[in-house]
Amino acid sequence: YAVTITDDHGNTQQVLIALKNLRVNRGLEGQRVVLKGLSKQDLNGRQGLVGIFHEERGRWLVTLDGDSESIAVKPANLEELQHLHACTHCGATATKMSKCQKCFKSRFCSTACVQQGWPAHKAECQRSREGQVTLDPRTCGPPDTPVFHSFSDPSGKRMDISDNPVGKSKTTVLKISTPVSKEGNLLVYNQKRDVYFMIAPQQCAQHGAIFQSITDNGVIGRKGYFPARIARDGTVIINY
Repeated sequence: YAVTITDDHGNTQQVLIALKNLRVNRGLEGQRVVLKGLSKQDLNGRQGLVGIFHEERGRWLVTLDGDSESIAVKPANLEELQHLHACTHCGATATKMSKCQKCFKSRFCSTACVQQGWPAHKAECQRSREGQVTLDPRTCGPPDTPVFHSFSDPSGKRMDISDNPVGKSKTTVLKISTPVSKEGNLLVYNQKRDVYFMIAPQQCAQHGAIFQSITDNGVIGRKGYFPARIARDGTVIINY
């Protein structure tokens, strides 16, 4: 790979480095990207969702919008999209907005827009919560499995919520990975890896429905990304 290196004085040079000597930026996983610089011109400009990184080929698997199949793309041909959100009520755009605390999907730019937009948003909000489930990470996984989230820890370090179940409520996006067989445990975590727990079929009645949702609609049928909220008592509300 051709890598541009910048020294302490701002000087740059391009060097060739083998993939085995590079550490992949895992931050792209689960992010939306646009394709660029590809020899197939019809693919340039298309957008999609990044899945897993194929170590041997040195490429990301990307599911393009409108397609069910994934394509393998070099990191140099991906550009992360700016997360510019539109207010559900007034249409104003910004990179940061408050999410609806019920469905965790719709965004609002101000308290006034939340209040004024609720009558129009209410029906959609209720529909989007039809697949909502509340889980307790301390009881929905296999016995003696570590459960972490760091929202109540000012230092930012992840902590075992079985020792301190009272935290700070916060919305996030959770990634759920499926096992090879339907009888296995689902692995749940977020991009920063400061949220981590499992969903066992014997402990959670919704295990099968979540597994099927990922199989039908997830990235290559193995991973799904879902809006969620970590409640103050440590429970997790997921929209699947």
